[in-house]
Amino acid sequence: MAVATPNWSTAADVVVYDVIEKSGQELKRIRADVERLPDLQIELDGLKQEHQKLRAHSKQSEMEGRSLIYLNDIDDKTTAFTIKVKVLRLWRKPNPKKVGEIWAIEMVLMDEKGTKVQATVWSNNFKRHEKMLEENECYTVFKPRVDESNPKFKHFDTKYVLTFNFETTIRKCNNFIGPTYGFELSSFKAIKDGGVSSKFRIDFIGYVEKWFPREDTTTRHGKTSYKMDLILRDLEGIALTLTLWEEYCDQMQEYISKNKAEVHVVLIVQFGSITDYKGNINASNAFNITKLFINERNEKISNFRRSYIAKNSVGRISEITKVMHVIVVGTVRAVNKDNGWYYLGCESCNRKASPSLIFPEDDDGSDDIDMKEVLICTNKDYKRDVVPAIYMYKLSLQVEDSTGTVNLTLFDRDTVKLLGLSAKQMVDKYVKQSSGGDKVTPVESDSFVDKKYAFKIRVGTYNVDKKVDGFSIYKLVDDPAIISTLEKKFDVPVEKNSSMNLPPTASSSQSDATSLPNNNEIMKSNVDLKRTLEDCYDLQNSSSFTPTKSRKSQPEDDVKA
Repeated sequence: MAVATPNWSTAADVVVYDVIEKSGQELKRIRADVERLPDLQIELDGLKQEHQKLRAHSKQSEMEGRSLIYLNDIDDKTTAFTIKVKVLRLWRKPNPKKVGEIWAIEMVLMDEKGTKVQATVWSNNFKRHEKMLEENECYTVFKPRVDESNPKFKHFDTKYVLTFNFETTIRKCNNFIGPTYGFELSSFKAIKDGGVSSKFRIDFIGYVEKWFPREDTTTRHGKTSYKMDLILRDLEGIALTLTLWEEYCDQMQEYISKNKAEVHVVLIVQFGSITDYKGNINASNAFNITKLFINERNEKISNFRRSYIAKNSVGRISEITKVMHVIVVGTVRAVNKDNGWYYLGCESCNRKASPSLIFPEDDDGSDDIDMKEVLICTNKDYKRDVVPAIYMYKLSLQVEDSTGTVNLTLFDRDTVKLLGLSAKQMVDKYVKQSSGGDKVTPVESDSFVDKKYAFKIRVGTYNVDKKVDGFSIYKLVDDPAIISTLEKKFDVPVEKNSSMNLPPTASSSQSDATSLPNNNEIMKSNVDLKRTLEDCYDLQNSSSFTPTKSRKSQPEDDVKA
C-alpha cells in the first residue's frame, strides 16, 4: 500500500520538514562513520606502532651516541657509557635459602672484539629487564653498573663485572658484527702441561674417542649426583678425560640415544673447568655456565673433523710436522727386496749390532795377541759394548690407500707373529743354504702383498726435521673387524683389490691388552681374541657411541705429539 506524502502547506510545516531532512542526512553520516571505526582503529594502531619504532630508533641512536665503548675499556671510574654486546650464556641462579625462588639472572656478555665479561640482574630489577634478555641475542646497554669481581664467583680473568640495575637501559641490537660464538680454544698439550689456569673457564675441542656409562655417585659434600666420563683426543693425539655432570650428562646421553649410528663425533666444551688432582689433570663442566656443542654445524667443528680424518690417511703422513704416532689403514703393494730383510740385533734393545775388532789382553802379558771380532750395540744409551746378538727381521713395505703411497718398515715382533718363523730360521733356510747369499729374499714375505692391515706408525724426529719418507711400524693388526671399524672412523674408501682374509694375529703378550670393539656381532665372532693395537688406540670403542666399562683409572696419553 502506498504511503501518502504529507501536505506541507504552512511555513511551519516546511521548517519541520527541513529539520527532518537534515537529521536524516546527519544520521547517515554518523552511521557511515561508525562503519569506518574498525578501519580507523587499524590506522590508529599503525600510527602508534610507527611512533614506537621512531621512538625506539631515536633512543637507540641516542644510546649508541652516548660514549659507546668496548669491554676492555671499562674500569671503576667509567660511568654513563654504552656497550654493544651479545649474550653468550644466560641462566637463573636459585635462592639457596628459599626453594623455588630465583635470586638473580647471570650472563656472559661478549663485545664485537670478542672480549667477555660477567653480568648480573638481581631479582629486584627483574620486572625491568627479565623479559628483554635472551641467550644468543644482541643488545645495546646504557649505564650498567661497574663492580669489582668477587674471587669466589670469578669465571674470567677480568677485574670487573657488570650489574643491570634500575638506571640501566637495554635495547635489542641488529647490527652486532662480532664473533658468533667467541671460542678461545686451548690445546690439550697446554691443558696437560699446566699452561692453562684452573681458576677460570676455558674452551676446548676434541674427538669423542670413547664414553663410559652413566655412574651414580656422591659428591665430597655428601650430595647424591651422577656423571659420565668421556675420552677426548685432539689432532696431536693427546687424550683428555672429560667428566660431564647431571644436566650435561643428560645432554650427552640424549645425543647418544638419538645418534647411535654416528661414527665421527666432535665436541666443543665452552666455559669448561680444569681440575688438577695429585698431578692428574682432567676436564669437566662448570655448572650452569658451560655450553656443549656436539657435532654442531660450525666452522671449528667442521675443520677439526676434516683434519682428524685426513691425518689418518697414508697420503697425509708426510705432511705431519710434529713427532707423534699415527694409525692408518692401508694395503701392502710390494715388499722392497733391495734394502735387505734382516739384521743382527742386540738381544737387549733390538738395535743394530755392528761387528768390531778388539785386542784382548793375554794372561801372560805377551805381545803375541790375536784380534777378536765381537758385536757392539749401536745404542748409545746401552752401557755394555760387547753384546749377544740374534738375527731380526727388517722388512721394507710399500703401503697404499686411496690417498697415496708410503714406505714402512716392519720389524721383528710382528713379522714373527705373521710368518710363524723367526729370522734365524729364515736365514738358515735361505741364506746359509743358498748360493744367492744375502740377496735371497724369503718367498714367505710375498704373503704380505695385497693384504690390508691397520698400522700404528711412528713419525720420528728424523722424519720431521729432514722431511724424509719412510716410517717405522710400531704395531700392526690384520683383523677384519678392527680394520672395518677403523675404516668407518677414518672414512677410508674400501679398495677392491685387497684382501682381509689372513688368519687373526696371535694374542698379545703385553699386560695392557684391550679387547675388541664392544659390538655384539664382533664380540660373538672374536670373543677369544686380543689385538695388537691395544696400547696405541683403544679399540674397545672405535665406534664413538659404543660404551666401555666403567673406568677405574685415568688413561695414559699413549699417543703424544
